[in-house]
Amino acid sequence: MKERIRYGQELLLSVRIINTKNIQKELIEVVGCLRIANKEKRKAIFFEICETREEWEYLVEKLAKRPSDWRKKLIMRIQKNYVRDERAYLEMRIENLYYGMDYWDLVEFYVNKGDLQKALETAEQGILKGEGRLTELFQFLFEHFAGERDTLNVERIVRIALTRKSEEKNMLDRLFEYYKTQGN
Repeated sequence: MKERIRYGQELLLSVRIINTKNIQKELIEVVGCLRIANKEKRKAIFFEICETREEWEYLVEKLAKRPSDWRKKLIMRIQKNYVRDERAYLEMRIENLYYGMDYWDLVEFYVNKGDLQKALETAEQGILKGEGRLTELFQFLFEHFAGERDTLNVERIVRIALTRKSEEKNMLDRLFEYYKTQGN
């Protein structure tokens, strides 16, 4: 395994020296075919190889040919952070909202774009529909409504947490602190 990674790193270095587009694409192909069990190591090699928008787009094209959850997440990350294709990222992200952290990724996107309303709507959907970890979504909504001193929505968010049996203790503790700051 270490030999394959070392070979890939040496190949990468030689490609950078030669710096031709065809060799970069071939290297992406080779790394994609390697049987590297650790997906994070494979991802790290991909991220070392790609430098230009064209290379990132080529990698996305190759990853999309054999879809998996891991590849979809990687494609979304590349679209959002490297290719900077917001439309492609949003289209794929909206189609792949299942876990709380999927919703949270989209909430962060909207916050970074300055669209608080969309971020709040997405977080609300996430606490109602998302599976698994919902911590960040509940915290985001609670902090927003508490900052607005919107007691009805603060209490509503806590009720949802209790109903979903998610973050109950954390949300009740926050509600207690909220009441204390409000003099209740």
